[in-house]
Amino acid sequence: PRETVFRGYTTLVGSRGGKKVGCNLQCDRIGYGGSGAVPSGTFEGTMVMSDHLDGGRWNGHGMDDLSTRHLGHTPISYKEVTGTHKARVTFDFVPLRKATDYAAEDADVTLRLYLKFRERLWREQATRIYKTVDRPLIPVVAGMERAGILVDRQQLSTMSAAFETEIALL
Repeated sequence: PRETVFRGYTTLVGSRGGKKVGCNLQCDRIGYGGSGAVPSGTFEGTMVMSDHLDGGRWNGHGMDDLSTRHLGHTPISYKEVTGTHKARVTFDFVPLRKATDYAAEDADVTLRLYLKFRERLWREQATRIYKTVDRPLIPVVAGMERAGILVDRQQLSTMSAAFETEIALL
């Protein structure tokens, strides 16, 4: 049940100190936003790390893309677990063995990606910006996505035109 999952999540993310590693942390924070959990400790996100290291090089920074690209491993897809079209079920109706295999593989792949990206951040001397800008923005972006934001289309269009001109000059 939902309450059991939220209770476990609250215990995990609220535990003092420690490092929590995930793939799409802002999505996780949105999904569990109603749990009442107050995150504590350091959160590391492989999608954020990948975007920091290879933002202009690759389009896909999701776990499946990253696993294939960096680990040479194609993980079980969410569609394989939940089905497609009319046969699709929500995750709570996936057989336990299938859900366990999927979740365990997700955890393993995410940890292996984290270790690889952590090493690259250090080797490429890219830790400072990641730690001071990218990583702290995870909860901010999650909050913005959960609450929504207003966009001034005219101002955005004006800024886009100015950026295009500047990029062309550069």
